[in-house]
Parts: sequence; C-alpha cells; structure tokens
Amino acid sequence: MSDYELLLAVRGTFLALDRWRDTLADGIVPPPGSDLALDDAEWPYASASALVSVGLSSAREHLHAVRLLVEAQELFPAAVATLCRSALIGASLAVWMLEPDERSERLRRSLSLAVEDYKRHLQYGRDVKGLLPPEQVTPIADEQLDRLELRRSQVLSLLDDVGGVRDVNLSDDVIPSALKVAVPDAPQRGPMTLRWRSMSGAAHALAWHYFGNDGTSATGLDDGGVGRISFAGDVGRLVMDYFPAYHVAKAGWRLLDKRCRVPEA
Repeated sequence: MSDYELLLAVRGTFLALDRWRDTLADGIVPPPGSDLALDDAEWPYASASALVSVGLSSAREHLHAVRLLVEAQELFPAAVATLCRSALIGASLAVWMLEPDERSERLRRSLSLAVEDYKRHLQYGRDVKGLLPPEQVTPIADEQLDRLELRRSQVLSLLDDVGGVRDVNLSDDVIPSALKVAVPDAPQRGPMTLRWRSMSGAAHALAWHYFGNDGTSATGLDDGGVGRISFAGDVGRLVMDYFPAYHVAKAGWRLLDKRCRVPEA
C-alpha cells in the first residue's frame, strides 16, 4: 500500500474516535442488573466501570493526539510510538478487566488494578510530603494518606475471596491477553506484539528500535560500520503502531457493551 492508502486507512478510524469521545463525555453508567453494575457494587470507591473509563479515555486521547499529528502532516520517530504505546496500555487494561465471563476473575482483575492505583497514589502522596515545602502541602495530607492506605487494605481483604491480588504485568499478561481478544489470529497478532516491544523502546528513549525503519538512514560508514545515523518518522511505522492500539480499544468498547447488557427476565 502507498503512504496515501495507509493514511486513508488511519483516517477511516477517526469517526470512531469521535463517537468514543461523545460517549465518554456523557459518562459510563452501567444499567442496574448488568454485569458491570454488579461488579461496581463490590468496590464503589474505585469501581470497575471507573477504571475501565480511565483506560478507554486514555486510549482515545492518545489516539486522537496521533490524529492531530496526521492532520498536521507531522511525523516523529519517537513521539508517535510513545503515544500509541500509551493508547495500547489504556485499551489493554480495559479489555483485561472486562474480558472474563467469570465474575470472580473480573473482580480479581479490577480490584488488583485498584490496589495498584492506590499503591502509586500513596507513593506520590508520600513524595509530596517529603519533597515539597510544608506550606505547599495540604494540612490534611496525613488524613488523606491514611484514607488511601485504608482503602488499599480493604481492597486486599476483598481480593482474598476471589483468589488474591494479581500482578498487573503489562508485557507478560495484560498486553498479550488484550491482543489475543482483539486479534484472535496468531500470525496477525505476532507483529503487533513486536510493535509493543518497539514502542517501549521509544518510550524509554533507547536507540535500538529505530533500526530497520524506513525513516532510518546511515551515511559515511567506515569499515567498522561507524557513521552518521539519521532517524525520521515514516508512515508505515505510524500505521503499524496505531492499529494495534485502535483494534484493542475497539475490543474494549465491544466488551463494555457486553458487560452493560441486562439479562432478559
């Protein structure tokens, strides 16, 4: 496919991004009696639907940022990959939480993500207390941290009834699981998993992921292969990074619809 055809395929997804924006703006409120409403009732302080909303919102936001770059005809060798990586993470977390048909496993996953969220919030709060001048720290900081620690311990207690806390491991569990849901065909899924690895290289400001791309060139190489390496964005890589996140996000919305259905009486 030509660059024009590839970009046309990307632009064909933009109406979906707009629909997702409108739905998220209205808020995701699962109807009473649906799977997701029942899951929410288990822990309303960081409900499953709220965590799913955060994941799908992050995915949509980052994909829309890529859209703005496409419309501005701007290609970046690292920034686009980093945006697509964040989109894939958000979408994959939503799929990971919504996918199991067994309610106990859904709860185990959403509650485990809530524990992770509380843990990171506590780390940040303690850093605020330790690193900022006292006058910049709210007087109720200790009370807020105590509340977060209480919530975290309460969720851990709930997790004891559904198999215990699960490690929210992106590379070995969350991303592969979500890609499997979104793209059942293993040969198609393989290259997408490789893109996850490559996008991670971009996000961590490493060099290895640039090599082999159409936007990478080498000049003035000596006998040992040392010379000037130039990196630039290219449409093919943009498309390969964009669509895994987009397809996983679509799967997340399909699963959300499924979990919001009310069983017939």
